[in-house]
Amino acid sequence: MAANRVLSLRGMQDRDVGRFGGEAASLGKLLRMEAMVPSSFSTRAEALDECLASSDLHAPVAEIAASLDFEDFAAVDEEQRRHSREARQCRQSKVSERRHSRTMPEQVTPPGARR
Repeated sequence: MAANRVLSLRGMQDRDVGRFGGEAASLGKLLRMEAMVPSSFSTRAEALDECLASSDLHAPVAEIAASLDFEDFAAVDEEQRRHSREARQCRQSKVSERRHSRTMPEQVTPPGARR
């Protein structure tokens, strides 16, 4: 159920560390202390695993992650940017394909006009 996979940081409690991670729980604690933290939410790690499995992306993502040197943050950041650009281009291409594949009627009748 989606409600179990996503939780507002404002609703985050210390007991949620195991499900949502320490950073999310810490931000939730700061919010409860009325610190200036942007309102946000956290997703469970299992939600990412489910998404990757249902979209056949687990193997490609695992391959990319295995190729990264996490000691070199600049290289990891650049690789992330590269993949984000590629994903954005792919989405734009698919939107463009859908837009151009639509067929237009032979004759378009203006709204309110009689045929």
